Amino acid sequence: MTARPHEVTQQPYQDIILQHARSPRGYCQSLERAESVTLANPVCGDEVTVMRRWTAEGLLELGFHCQACLLCKASASVMVSTLSGLAMEPAAALVRLLQTTFPTPGPALPPNISADLVALYDLRRYPTRAQCVLLPWDAINKLLYN
Repeated sequence: MTARPHEVTQQPYQDIILQHARSPRGYCQSLERAESVTLANPVCGDEVTVMRRWTAEGLLELGFHCQACLLCKASASVMVSTLSGLAMEPAAALVRLLQTTFPTPGPALPPNISADLVALYDLRRYPTRAQCVLLPWDAINKLLYN
């Protein structure tokens, strides 16, 4: 059962999250001419490397690889599919939205947010897993602002 946008499901992890974990978008060992950041969570052992480059048109191209749990891998995949092809400001706005509202209940998501991001946002129900979900987003945040 795949949730419709902004619909919260009662199953622990939505199908869309499981699909991203099984077949992650943007998973690669390297991305030519890309800058990268590697972050780790020493508490659980997750480690993710996010790679970023800009096209000639000023659009974001992303890739990642990780040794991480299902949620961290799915989160990185959602991040890649959500942010790839965006310009700096729209990408940064989505990163800020997720980072500032994920761990705690916050404002409702804008209506035009993808179903993938809504499924990721639904994981707020598991605050002990917030660091797993946010690790790739913290990495892209460093790449966007450094």
